[in-house]
Amino acid sequence: MTARTHHGIPTAPAPRAAAAPAVRLPWWAALLPVLVFGALLTLATTGGGSAADGRPEVGQVLQHLRQTLAG
Repeated sequence: MTARTHHGIPTAPAPRAAAAPAVRLPWWAALLPVLVFGALLTLATTGGGSAADGRPEVGQVLQHLRQTLAG
């Protein structure tokens, strides 16, 4: 739609702003928060490793996580 000036001459419509480009995350960027949340939930429910003695798989996961984070 054109707008009319006070002289009656139509003007061209203002150009639309370009749409923001879609941001696409790599697969690991979406998975990483889920893994961290799961690890923190595991730590919170097991008491930080003291209750993991009764469940060896949880202790192994926590030890592997500690080794990974340590370097």
